[in-house]
Amino acid sequence: MNRWQKAALGGLAAAGILAQAVEPGHGWEAVPGSFALFGAAGCLLLMAVAKGLAKAGISRAPDYYRRLRQRGRTSGDDRD
Repeated sequence: MNRWQKAALGGLAAAGILAQAVEPGHGWEAVPGSFALFGAAGCLLLMAVAKGLAKAGISRAPDYYRRLRQRGRTSGDDRD
């Protein structure tokens, strides 16, 4: 890294720190743990979407493998 690149990086870092100190930001940033709550809500939303996708067709019927064995098919050959 060249000297001017280090100076530019340091200047950008200092400008970012000063901008955070001067700008008031959003109201929820003042609440302790707000980002943790936001992350937890996002995680719960992601789990709900994944569960909905699984119910929509990704998962198989509970008796799928029993019916597959009754038809006499071997494992791995699940084409109809």
